[in-house]
Amino acid sequence: MASSTQPPAGGGGKVLGLKPRTAIIAGGGILLLAVGYFLWKRKQAASSSTAATSASASSSTSGIDYGGELSVIQSELEDLLAAEGQESSSTTGTGTTGTGTSSSGTGSTTGSTTSTTTATKTAAPAVPSAHETKVTSNSVTLAWGKVTGATSYRIRVTYQGKLVGSPHVTAGTSATISGLTPDHTYTFHVAAIGPGGTSAETNGPAVKTSR
Repeated sequence: MASSTQPPAGGGGKVLGLKPRTAIIAGGGILLLAVGYFLWKRKQAASSSTAATSASASSSTSGIDYGGELSVIQSELEDLLAAEGQESSSTTGTGTTGTGTSSSGTGSTTGSTTSTTTATKTAAPAVPSAHETKVTSNSVTLAWGKVTGATSYRIRVTYQGKLVGSPHVTAGTSATISGLTPDHTYTFHVAAIGPGGTSAETNGPAVKTSR
């Protein structure tokens, strides 16, 4: 009867000559050491401590408390990472504040000054002083003195307060108003017209036409 080969009791497969649990712990330690070595390259100040830890962790896998060693390694790596983070934060957050010099010059702006010009309003001419010079049964000739600033003169004729005909405008200092009714008394209102406006009217003279 053939005998069968049985695997050793209570054992398991080994990895690189180590028990599975020991291999896993060693692999984690090696990974942490690799990270620590990378940080050591950037952090020269921690080189001696990292080198001592690497030598201590890699010398032997037998008879070593891997849990305790890994705790030490992890603590040191965390310290290195914290120191690295603080250094990076300090480097990133610290900036150089530059002081700029602003030169303020006084310039002259054409057209920025508001010029206030007081316009002198041209006054209306004075009221003329009119009088009759000739009277007929159907016309009256008036005359007046020249008024300063006047360019023309307007004559209105009223009978008993009502306007008779249309106003008459002349550039001279006399005018003949015709088309009147004999033996009627008419009132003549003369005003001077100029660039500043029209003067007040005269209230006369009142002239009666002949029969």
